[in-house]
Amino acid sequence: MGGFTRSVSAGALSRWCTQAKQYHDAGFSLEQTCRKLGRLSGSAVQIFSMHLADQMASGESLTDALRAWPGRLPPLVSPMLEAGETTGRIVEALSALADSMGRQDQSQKEMARRMAWPLMQLGLACGIMILLTVVMGMLPGAKTSGFDPLGFGLKGFSGGLTLLATVGAFGALIGTGGYFLWKSRHSSVWLKVPLLGTARQLLARSRFGEALGMTVGAGLGPRKSLALAVRAADLAPWSDRLQEGQARLRGGRSWQKVLEDWPYLGGDWLAILSVGEESGLITESLLRQSKIDANDGAQNLARAVSVGAGAAWLTSAGFVIFLIFRIFSSYISALGV
Repeated sequence: MGGFTRSVSAGALSRWCTQAKQYHDAGFSLEQTCRKLGRLSGSAVQIFSMHLADQMASGESLTDALRAWPGRLPPLVSPMLEAGETTGRIVEALSALADSMGRQDQSQKEMARRMAWPLMQLGLACGIMILLTVVMGMLPGAKTSGFDPLGFGLKGFSGGLTLLATVGAFGALIGTGGYFLWKSRHSSVWLKVPLLGTARQLLARSRFGEALGMTVGAGLGPRKSLALAVRAADLAPWSDRLQEGQARLRGGRSWQKVLEDWPYLGGDWLAILSVGEESGLITESLLRQSKIDANDGAQNLARAVSVGAGAAWLTSAGFVIFLIFRIFSSYISALGV
């Protein structure tokens, strides 16, 4: 337990699911499969595999073994594997997860690609500010002239260090705060932000539909299916409605009636659910829609990242222009013009 402190990435899990499916198809038990995948030590996914193998060897189920990894796996993983183990369709669960984690990994790489250059520009602009603060403060006569390149009262080497610490602390605060707000299932902040909120809703709806479609199709009981789908979605407003939804299922209501007033599902999704339920193709309908939702969510997230990248670029350009005018105005003043 003390050894695994890192999260397992979507890309690593996609590869793990693909390899696990291949071993399972070759006749290896799930315990043997996990042990083979965990023989090499070091990475989080290998530690994850060995932990599962050790727990299953001691008589624990896969579901119980996964409980030691809260928050370290993408939210879809544990519910899907639990459903696969419960229904005896672990191969289908691994195949679906490999596909879903692969899409998530590609989306994350695209986000990083979009942000790389603007953030580099912002970093360079901050570096220029710090360098000018140091260099201008070291020039002959800088102390007597009182020239302040930024107008913040920061001069010389000590001023550069202060500026570096300030920029670093501000960037760390924004990055850390934004990360934990995004990861927090109890925070409703991101749900209200344009583009980001829509992306979060669509990605949660994708996970919800995929988990519900698979569990219902595998013959799992409706209440258990709903519970696993809510866990996979990892969205607090739906978790708060779980008991009410299960009570409606006990009353014999249709899926469409159970979920009709749940926030963020939307009329289009409920219509697809109703058609699938009436035609007996609820699994196919939900799985098809989950891929559409995942793609739409990734596109909204990409647009939000592009807006953020544009803001970073404009900020860096503003820094440079500000410095140019400050230095130019000081030069003009020195000439007495």
